[in-house]
Amino acid sequence: MRYFLDTEHIDDGERFELISIAVVCEDGREYYAAVEGYDPSAVTPWIEEHVLPKLPPLGDPRWKSRRQIRDDLADFVIGDEIEFWTMCAWSDWSLVVRLFGRFEDTPDSWPMACWDLWQLEAELGLTRDDRLREPDGVHNALIDARYHKRIYESLRRLPAARSE
Repeated sequence: MRYFLDTEHIDDGERFELISIAVVCEDGREYYAAVEGYDPSAVTPWIEEHVLPKLPPLGDPRWKSRRQIRDDLADFVIGDEIEFWTMCAWSDWSLVVRLFGRFEDTPDSWPMACWDLWQLEAELGLTRDDRLREPDGVHNALIDARYHKRIYESLRRLPAARSE
């Protein structure tokens, strides 16, 4: 089962912290949450302009504790031969693992790595110009996770189309 992941996060050079997360499953299920209690003092001007306006309004039930998000993800990500895919695997995967504490604490059925769509594009010889047009609303984790799923689907069709 493939899961397409995106996070929005703080990275100010000292702090690396989750703000929101979305996971879209190939079977159509979706999960989205924003993190209660992220450190607003670490928000950079870029995050303030591009990410914060796309978060749910305060009081929305999608605002959850890190512990609740961890538990939700453990319940949401099910199946055999699980794969995670994203556009920036090193950061997104690190933030997911941190929700559980250590890598050893992630669910046993989860893989040890996350696949990177940027690397797949490079392997196929594609450039950024070859990528699908970004949807409106990027830097909202759910919109981006859906976009990652579309990119994956389009890339997996390419080799078959080229060989015809």
